[in-house]
Amino acid sequence: MRHNLGVMAPSSEEHRWLGALADALGEAWTVDRVEAFADDELEVIAAAPPLRRALSEFPNLRLIQSLWAGVEVILRDPGLRTDIPLARMKDPQMETSMALSVLAHVLAFHLHHDQYRRRQNGSEWSQIYGVSPGERTVTILGLGAMGRAAAVALQDAGFGVAAMVRTPRLDDEIDVFGPDQLDERLADTDVLVNVLPVTEETRDLVDGALLSKLPPGSGFVNVARGVHVVDDDLLAALDSGRLRHAFLDVFRVEPLPEDHRFWTHPRVTITPHMAAPTFPSSGSVFVAEQLERLEQGQPLEHLVDHAAGY
Repeated sequence: MRHNLGVMAPSSEEHRWLGALADALGEAWTVDRVEAFADDELEVIAAAPPLRRALSEFPNLRLIQSLWAGVEVILRDPGLRTDIPLARMKDPQMETSMALSVLAHVLAFHLHHDQYRRRQNGSEWSQIYGVSPGERTVTILGLGAMGRAAAVALQDAGFGVAAMVRTPRLDDEIDVFGPDQLDERLADTDVLVNVLPVTEETRDLVDGALLSKLPPGSGFVNVARGVHVVDDDLLAALDSGRLRHAFLDVFRVEPLPEDHRFWTHPRVTITPHMAAPTFPSSGSVFVAEQLERLEQGQPLEHLVDHAAGY
């Protein structure tokens, strides 16, 4: 018996997902765009924002598989049923990309590339003598799969690393702490890295009050979501020099509007939401494994807690 999987992804990448998923799933599954099926024919939808259809319109779904690690857009879908399993993407290559991106931004800060770039613009030749990685503390907000990959990469490079987690726990690899300790940890932070999921508690978390607790001259890296940050407060911290530099991969509105001050601010480095892209070639392997578990009646992996938001 053949099963039906519908794909709903951005037009720029949907064709890649269709080919990769068809190759990974073989003859047991028919893979096509959601529009190729009658609504009641679909058993699984593999989705990435923006969603072209409300997921509640498909009555016989057995699984909604996100093609991204973040699921906040799917959770906001009108009428989304909580009785249909929703799973996050788990792609080792995506975690590797995140680790490399965070490490690159932290190294750029550590090696003063941001300062040298500003001096280059003024043809200024002057050397900056810094400190060893072990004398730097990088604080990571969030320690899911992405945050852990980044934390391990930073530790391997010699940096001191601590991470805030929602519920403190023993951890053999990383120095973890709870939200109640954030203020005191910020006081010893050289670079703050945000890898949090979007929840009501984390929305607008990085505001003027939080940024004021960082030491003068610290750095900030955001590779999570733009809604975590109050833009005007971040700009004020950069304008005043309290923050030396911000490396921003995600924004409240994407693409970032052409007139946004982030584009031209000398203390901001922008990347276009590419810190950890999902690779169809490796992500489709996870989807195939997930569907095998579904068919065998085995527990699915990386299921989303609707109440928690991730």
